[in-house]
Amino acid sequence: AEVLQQVNVTVVQKCSDSLNKNFEPYSQLFASVAYMNVLDDSFRADDCSGNLAFFSRRYHNLSDYTVIVHADAPEHIYFVEEPHDATRRNMLEATLLGLLRGVHMDFVAIGQNYFRFWSSPESQIFWKGLFQSSVAPERDEVMSYCCVHFAVHRSRVHLRPLSFYKRALDFVTSLAGASFLPASGSYLSREDVAARFSCQVMMSMWHVIFGEALWYPERSKDPRLPLFMKTRNVKNPNAHKAPEFLL
Repeated sequence: AEVLQQVNVTVVQKCSDSLNKNFEPYSQLFASVAYMNVLDDSFRADDCSGNLAFFSRRYHNLSDYTVIVHADAPEHIYFVEEPHDATRRNMLEATLLGLLRGVHMDFVAIGQNYFRFWSSPESQIFWKGLFQSSVAPERDEVMSYCCVHFAVHRSRVHLRPLSFYKRALDFVTSLAGASFLPASGSYLSREDVAARFSCQVMMSMWHVIFGEALWYPERSKDPRLPLFMKTRNVKNPNAHKAPEFLL
């Protein structure tokens, strides 16, 4: 409660406004609760369009920090790290408390799975469309945490102009954004469109959007982070043995 009462929540709704009623009983726990509806129309883009719409609409009115988590956060963030030690805060709570107490972090991924999620040539095609670039990294040059749970400072969001987020949103929700799909032939099937493959590919690029190096370091080895960020939510302590996840 100490942490939640200082947090302003925005619920990004992708499917319907049913979350209004579901979340209402918990709204009093937070400093404020707002709802943002994002429609994908015929192209379902999940967290891609949800996050990009948020940064597009709030670009000039962001808090110092934005913390992005999904409804499936418990699958990617250990909420109970030490069942027999109630004093040990989980990763999300520790991150929020650290930020509220003045710990500065430009960008930090707070998920638990650290691996290479890069599919060639699909990832390279998507990269060029997203960043409007003529070149793209090779598979062995990109490393990051899975599943788009992170905290980012406003200054890092503003490294890119508002036009970038608007154009990126159009890209992931349009036919142009589907051009990288490994579809057979010159057409897209219903399954291709509904597969949400764009978000799977894009999860390895969010840290780059916000100014991090291509190879995002493991938290446990990142000298920029405080100790409490290095010791929580660590699924695989063997950093050099991080598994690959290739499509």
